[in-house]
Amino acid sequence: MQTEQSTIVKSQSINLPNMSHAEKISRRDFKQTHILNFLADYEVFTTVQIVSQLLEVSQSSARRALEQLVTARMLISENHYIDGHSIKLFGITHHGLIAVEAEARAPYFERGKVKSNFIQHKLEIQGVRIVAEKMGASFQAERKIRINQNGLKKIPDAIMNLNIADVRVPGYRTCIECELEPKTAKRMTIVNENYLYMIEADEVVDSVLYLYPEKFLKGATRLMKSLPQPACPNRGNLSSLRPFRYLFGSLEAFPEGIKFADGSSVDFTPQIIPDTFE
Repeated sequence: MQTEQSTIVKSQSINLPNMSHAEKISRRDFKQTHILNFLADYEVFTTVQIVSQLLEVSQSSARRALEQLVTARMLISENHYIDGHSIKLFGITHHGLIAVEAEARAPYFERGKVKSNFIQHKLEIQGVRIVAEKMGASFQAERKIRINQNGLKKIPDAIMNLNIADVRVPGYRTCIECELEPKTAKRMTIVNENYLYMIEADEVVDSVLYLYPEKFLKGATRLMKSLPQPACPNRGNLSSLRPFRYLFGSLEAFPEGIKFADGSSVDFTPQIIPDTFE
């Protein structure tokens, strides 16, 4: 569905000068609804740059769509300063949630409630989400997972459901951890233990993907490989799968170049599932 929508946006932008008034209105409504649906699915706020990526349009076109939604009271905006630079957030209002019939517990944006040091982390995950959904994945944001956590020992930054072609990956349900700053060995040991229990004992997820800035990727992967593995009941006694339950990749290059802790590459091409089985 995401790919089909992206194709529509591309084709409409190419033929914009020749579009009728009705077609332009339809295109505008499509873009606005797409933005609102994205934010209503527990993403809450975003930026011009992310919406440009989401719709596959220029930043000027994305900004215009966002400002139109602000005028319509579907969004509100707020300026933040990060590392000396101004960044403008656009967040969904209660009106916007109602307009797209969002879940009753879906949160709306409130000015003054977002911490500036959290923003870049959130935007990085949104970028990963857009790419993952174009690969055919379903995606749950951290806020949605936290509300419906069902006893998870560790709340990940996101959960991605994707059929991966690599048979070494135990299953399709992958937790995502976006690590802009690498954790210490002591902290990672605790995180690792929590995920191992979620994978092997609780059987609620199948793997975890750690995404780092490129400059930290090799060192963080080496650190994880050196950590002692905690004792844990193993699902089906398949201890040989344990090394393939942890995936590592670059935020800048997602989804290319994802590897296991031992350095072997992961085939992250989505697995094609036939409609019928013979």
